[in-house]
Amino acid sequence: MATKGDGVRMADGAIRAYKDQARDLSTEFDELDDSYANVKGELDQAIENIAVGLLPICNAELFQQVIQETGALQLTNLWEELQQGREERKVRNQDILASEDYQRREMLIHPTTGEYTVKIVEHKEFCDSLNSSLKRYDFKNFRYCYKNKLHRPKEHGMFGGFWRFVTMAESREKSAIEATLKRLRVSSLDEAFRTYEADQKSMKFHKKELKDWKAKSEGVSNLIEERDENDRWLKNFSNEARAEMRKNLQWHLRRADLESIHKTIRAAGKILVATAHALAKKLEYIENMKNELRNEIRDREKRVDSIERVKRKWQGKPWAPLYGDKSKWLVKVPKIKKGSTRKRIRWVGTMRRNIHGYHRYDKYSHYMDGPQAFLAYDAFSYGAEERMPYEGFTRGVITEMDDWRQSNGQEKADFSYFKGMRKAGDEYDEDWGWDEYEEEQFDYEEHDGDEYDSDGDDDFAAAALAGEADDSHSYDES
Repeated sequence: MATKGDGVRMADGAIRAYKDQARDLSTEFDELDDSYANVKGELDQAIENIAVGLLPICNAELFQQVIQETGALQLTNLWEELQQGREERKVRNQDILASEDYQRREMLIHPTTGEYTVKIVEHKEFCDSLNSSLKRYDFKNFRYCYKNKLHRPKEHGMFGGFWRFVTMAESREKSAIEATLKRLRVSSLDEAFRTYEADQKSMKFHKKELKDWKAKSEGVSNLIEERDENDRWLKNFSNEARAEMRKNLQWHLRRADLESIHKTIRAAGKILVATAHALAKKLEYIENMKNELRNEIRDREKRVDSIERVKRKWQGKPWAPLYGDKSKWLVKVPKIKKGSTRKRIRWVGTMRRNIHGYHRYDKYSHYMDGPQAFLAYDAFSYGAEERMPYEGFTRGVITEMDDWRQSNGQEKADFSYFKGMRKAGDEYDEDWGWDEYEEEQFDYEEHDGDEYDSDGDDDFAAAALAGEADDSHSYDES
């Protein structure tokens, strides 16, 4: 009769088998992860290419056409906000130029002679000196004396005096006082405490002054940086605005119905939109496959956990008889699962390679131009080098496939539409029509605003900020 020790050995074999299966499934899962990342990068690039193609320049009429083609209605408001922002930056720059701090910036924050710079250096030197002085008091005996105010005589009462005698408190206090006076070279604790508290008070004052002067210096530096940033933005308004408009259009395209846009976009953009649509479907299908493997991996992990719980019980009495036939659970089922695991990995691998490897986006665009809706999975299957797995498996993986088949009365994939479109359509026009529009001009005249050469502004600001960074450390309060 089999013993529980025999059961432990069978359990070990089953655990190894299921862990091996989980590892193999995880390996294919990692391949899917890599494919997902690659396709995601391709989709990002396709979306960016569409935005670049549609928005080559800043032109209000062009923006209206892009809105008609893509439905990105928010571009109108964004363009108005950008123009308003341009005016606000111009006004802000005039305010900065007129401010006293900006006009006196060299006198205030010059790295060696600036009024604020001199004050910062002055108070920093005080702080450094006081910090050195206060470090003299940073030792255990002084802290003990100061905390317990040993410079003042105290009445302890009869019980307190007895307790101090028992705990030798008086001896400790006397020893701490002597050590403190000797180390500080003073005649009394009163003298030590007065000097310490005076240094603390001075440190607090100079730290506050240092902080305040740094804030004033930083304020001037910020004005310089703000004006320079505004100047840069205003001089490059066309490029800045175009980049912002493209970024917003990309945001819209990621959320829009690309099938509808494919019908309305100009011919030059059709393949790019079709590419984005196909890539988005690839991501969806790869995520479906990841979910399938994720469930299979969890299944194997649960099986391992279940067997390990029983195995631990059996290990307590390996000599005891094992009732019932456990070979089906621990030998036959793992073997059956091994076969199904291999099939799933092979089938998912085939789907992954076919879907990831599809690049006939010109054909895909023709299919989208045609009179009939189609399932992206079928287009990928039609153009695949390997035959897709049977639909008894794929319908359980690709979540939209079953509904599509039922809605269209299909028992399996019907490639007749793709075959009929084989010769359909001419080459797409690659002209985006940029020549129809001209870049709007946005002139900006830069003013220095005072008698000083503005070329050195960056140096003043950088030097001031660098000095603040160097002096940013704090000083101990104690």
